[in-house]
Amino acid sequence: MLFRNDKIHRTSFTKSKLNKIAMINCNLEEVVLNNSPVRNSRIRGVDSVAMVVINSPFTRNIFFNNKGMDKVVNSRVITNVGELTASKDLSNLNMAYLNLSGINVEQVLFKDTILRGAVLKDSIFRSCLFLETDFSEANLVGVDLSGSEIKDSIFIGAKLDNANLSLTKLINLDFTRASMNNVNYRKAQLSNVVGVDKKANAKNSGELKSQKAAPISR
Repeated sequence: MLFRNDKIHRTSFTKSKLNKIAMINCNLEEVVLNNSPVRNSRIRGVDSVAMVVINSPFTRNIFFNNKGMDKVVNSRVITNVGELTASKDLSNLNMAYLNLSGINVEQVLFKDTILRGAVLKDSIFRSCLFLETDFSEANLVGVDLSGSEIKDSIFIGAKLDNANLSLTKLINLDFTRASMNNVNYRKAQLSNVVGVDKKANAKNSGELKSQKAAPISR
């Protein structure tokens, strides 16, 4: 669930499942959270007035630059990029539209993580494991994913120009409408991949396994 640049006024969330939502640059006025815990979500740039919180704890959320949310009980909160990148397990988080340009991490687990629209330009993710990850419309220009395994994930509409995919294992992926100019596939292993130019794969990959794929369900 994504709220972006929205005005949410006089709204009550009662017994709602607010898991893995993204609320970005929103204005909240007289919003009530009643038995509606917020988990694994991204809350950034939210300006809240007269919020009422009843038995609705916030747990393991990315919480950047918010105002008027003093009544929120936050546990395991992530308040800056440094805290985020220090973790070795970023599974089940909504990181949509987050700017992580230029970060450098390795051996991090991303399982069922939402990176839709995220800016990951020139970042390094060496030897990471990505399972059921949503990279749709993400900016991965110049990203280094070398040595990583990426499985059952989607890159629909993503930008991967000049990306380093050497020594990767790419399994059950959808790159439909992705921009992939000058990608390095050296010694990459590809199996059941959609949307990547077959000739480019054969030229750059020493271990191209398969290029025929069934649709990937999300």
